[in-house]
Amino acid sequence: MGMVEVESTFSWEWFLTTVKNDLNIVNTSPFTIMSDKQKGLINAVAKVFPDSEHRFCVRHLYQNFHMLFKGETLKNDLWAIARSTNDTKFKMNREKLREDSPSAYAWLDGKDPTQWVKAFFSVFPKCDILLNNMSEVYNSYILEARDFPVISMMECIKSKITARHEGKQRQAVNSWSGRICPKIKKKLEKEIELSASCFPSHSGLGVFSVLSGNNTYLVDIHAWTCDCRRWQLSGIPCSHSIACFREERIDPEDMVHKCYTIETYLQAYGHNVMPMRDRAHWEQVDGPFIHPPVYKKRMGRPPKNRKKTPEEKLQKDGSIALNKKGVSMHCSICGKADHNKKGHQKFMQREMEREAQEQEDEIEDPSILNDIRPHVLDSRMDPMHLPLSMVYRMREE
Repeated sequence: MGMVEVESTFSWEWFLTTVKNDLNIVNTSPFTIMSDKQKGLINAVAKVFPDSEHRFCVRHLYQNFHMLFKGETLKNDLWAIARSTNDTKFKMNREKLREDSPSAYAWLDGKDPTQWVKAFFSVFPKCDILLNNMSEVYNSYILEARDFPVISMMECIKSKITARHEGKQRQAVNSWSGRICPKIKKKLEKEIELSASCFPSHSGLGVFSVLSGNNTYLVDIHAWTCDCRRWQLSGIPCSHSIACFREERIDPEDMVHKCYTIETYLQAYGHNVMPMRDRAHWEQVDGPFIHPPVYKKRMGRPPKNRKKTPEEKLQKDGSIALNKKGVSMHCSICGKADHNKKGHQKFMQREMEREAQEQEDEIEDPSILNDIRPHVLDSRMDPMHLPLSMVYRMREE
């Protein structure tokens, strides 16, 4: 954990370099980094971890996509592409997007698929997540501490991490049983249910041809591979491979990657986060005096919570809660726009004043005189020219 003034390329380089030195990392290729495509972090990762896989959060990609291309269909197309676990599904889902919206296809074609599509992820990390929700959860977890002074903030965060670490230890030791962790067991049970619709055909030496729906997948249980690549990506056997395990009388839990075992979990949480002594016992070191960072006051109240998109705001019935941006309110009394029931009286009063002012301006406007035309008599109606008129007879006499 590091504290910096602002997220920039320099601060990210310092942080990643510190992590690299503390962990004594020489070969960066086994590591995978996921971010929200923050520009400073992209440059820092390319410089400090040049051989690492750098994935981008698909939710942030969709936010940019949604600004240009609306609709549930295009949204589903984008997520279908991101969830494609092999090259065949990737091409098929891309073609569907091309049919639905050529412009959206052209926009998405400029994005490197190796950074956000499962089909191009490395199988080494045994992690196929598309979102960086872990960092978002951590940010909300330390939200309270971020308003504290530096030392108090660090102590508060440390106490939270210590309590969580100890809780994980206690939970694994006292509550869990079996070989794999409970959440992984639930995912495996779901795949076991799906395997009922898979029909394997043994080809020998642990190789199977599995018919699932209209598709056929090749499974090698000795190499721990399947054509769908879900087993390789996550480390959890897919439904096609589980159907093959059933033929060979193999327990699916034995084929789950060891990173999901309770033993590995206890190794990760097997150490203690040691508490710190009171400040009075802190050792005085002959180091440079650390000044507080330069405080820059900004307008308005500092934001705490991340702004959620309409897609993230769900109502109780599961529907999307749309915001009121761009929507004009209407009065329930008169039905007119730009006011509600509460402001109906003021609106009507303003309307009456506006109409009275328009009438007054119309009376005082000298331009209305331009519309007045002098009376012009038609010569055919002049009595001087009508033979039957008395005026005509008198003139003749």
